[in-house]
Amino acid sequence: MSRPNVQVYVAGPDVFSPRWDEFRQELSQYAAVRGITPLFPHSHPNDSPADIYRCNTRLIQQADAVMANLQCFRGSEPDSGTVFEVGFAIALGRPVWGFNAAGPYQEKVATHYGLSTDREFPIACKDGYAVESFSEPLNLMLAIPVRLCATWQDVLDEISLAEALEDARPMRQG
Repeated sequence: MSRPNVQVYVAGPDVFSPRWDEFRQELSQYAAVRGITPLFPHSHPNDSPADIYRCNTRLIQQADAVMANLQCFRGSEPDSGTVFEVGFAIALGRPVWGFNAAGPYQEKVATHYGLSTDREFPIACKDGYAVESFSEPLNLMLAIPVRLCATWQDVLDEISLAEALEDARPMRQG
């Protein structure tokens, strides 16, 4: 790797998982071998929401890159806090990798809300809102600027192999 000790902020709903401590340990060991230091979100029950927000946005500002678990979380979309962190990182010019976003977006919506073809749009949810059908696994505002990988291990492997993070910006043209 050309840049040892790359700092990568780890965004995602994993912080809410009962396996959070195991996940952090496993990811830390895998990252260390690749010259990557994970920056995990801060979330302590005794801290105020404002303290958690400030701490995590500072960590993203400190990071060289962000990796985000973009799995469906409590519905057909990724965790809203994770989506904010991705947008914040992109606004700061940080490269962002996402994982766990497999499957067409419209299928995720159909699974959770149902689809209807009798509306004004070609594909709509049962409430009548248009559903993107661009063959992407996420809303285009995430699918275009985020480099999508299958697993967090794939993300760390890609980051470790990148000659320069600036060259690894995943913006796709479509």
